[in-house]
Amino acid sequence: MLVKATYSDASNKNITDDTVSPAMLSVSDTEVTISYTEDGIEKSVTQSITVYERPSISAGAVGNH
Repeated sequence: MLVKATYSDASNKNITDDTVSPAMLSVSDTEVTISYTEDGIEKSVTQSITVYERPSISAGAVGNH
């Protein structure tokens, strides 16, 4: 996930030390909170998400080449 801060002067910066909560997602999660601190000021935003169940792959489904 790319987190970008946009400042009042229209400049922006990619944030690399952000935290996302919850850290482990499940299909019942509908939003995450993304936070970071810069110059002693903490900023956070809540973002709506959709989590899809990971498809299971059986050993027989993988072809041998």
